[in-house]
Amino acid sequence: MNACILFIDGEFWGLYTLTEKTDDNFIKSHYNIKKKNVSIIKNNKLEEGEEKDLTDWNSFIAKSARTDMTIDKNYKEFCRYIDTDSLAEYFAVQIYWCNYDWPYNNFAVWRSDKIDSSNIYSDGKWRMLLFDTDFTTGLYKNSNTSYTADIFSQLNSYNDNISRTFMNLLKNQDFKQKFCTIFMDLANYNFNPEKTDKTVEYYRNKYHQQISDTNERFYSSTFTSSNGISRFDSEMDTIADFYRNRFTYASDSLIRTTGSNSLHNVTLCQNKNGSINLNTINPDISNSNWCGQYFSDYKIILKAVSKNGYKFDKWEISGTELSTTETKSAEISIIPDNDITVKAIFKKS
Repeated sequence: MNACILFIDGEFWGLYTLTEKTDDNFIKSHYNIKKKNVSIIKNNKLEEGEEKDLTDWNSFIAKSARTDMTIDKNYKEFCRYIDTDSLAEYFAVQIYWCNYDWPYNNFAVWRSDKIDSSNIYSDGKWRMLLFDTDFTTGLYKNSNTSYTADIFSQLNSYNDNISRTFMNLLKNQDFKQKFCTIFMDLANYNFNPEKTDKTVEYYRNKYHQQISDTNERFYSSTFTSSNGISRFDSEMDTIADFYRNRFTYASDSLIRTTGSNSLHNVTLCQNKNGSINLNTINPDISNSNWCGQYFSDYKIILKAVSKNGYKFDKWEISGTELSTTETKSAEISIIPDNDITVKAIFKKS
């Protein structure tokens, strides 16, 4: 996405954002799949592909909505048709930022109709396609998008097939573990307030004048609120406040929905000679410690990655016990049933 200013015949016509259209060109450029092999279903309508693709999707998701996913055979069959990593990541982010205009609307999936073993995305499985996420993060002053919102309860009340399918999946232990792990990775890392505050301030400082000019050009009467603060600044404040407060409410609603146990701190110690991958994320520990919270129900995966000139030697972990073999293994899985502190020891190679 790129911001640009538009002039028509020399007249200022406002600030706009150039974005890629989520069509077969998008899939081709991002996933290296030929356009003729791409199928896209958006809001229950066929965007790309053939009618059989729409029929296949509708049949598959309608069946999944009424299938008992606690039965291992049923879940394995479901995994044959859909990328569960994509599904888990997609629902985790939409739930975290409280998208109220979804999934009964603004929902899309895609797949490659041709199997190609050389391309992991060309396996015939359905994957999620994210778009139109503005009804989120407390904007529009809607309680259903505020940081206190319980999106799991909302999904449970919906009758559309994708919502019902997702709630069924959370009853499956394997998917629940996958989803909770991905959800907490996003909450701890991607949506950490230190990151979101910097992003909000970047857009506030970079685009304040352009947005002010755009509102003056088209909506001058609504740009300034009654207290004299611009609507732009007010909405930037709302977004920043959302992420500063969302973690507790989001994790609490996840605990209520999944029956997961309490969260414990996982601290990765500062290290200039290497890094530590944690599940799906790679926190920066080059200058300071990093801390996140994870459930004691599920294992976390730690992988030590050395910098040039160094090699992994051993782990020093407090709060849990490792076997001798685990201490020397660069990749381990542990259950954080207490607050734990992790240090990777590297030595010169």
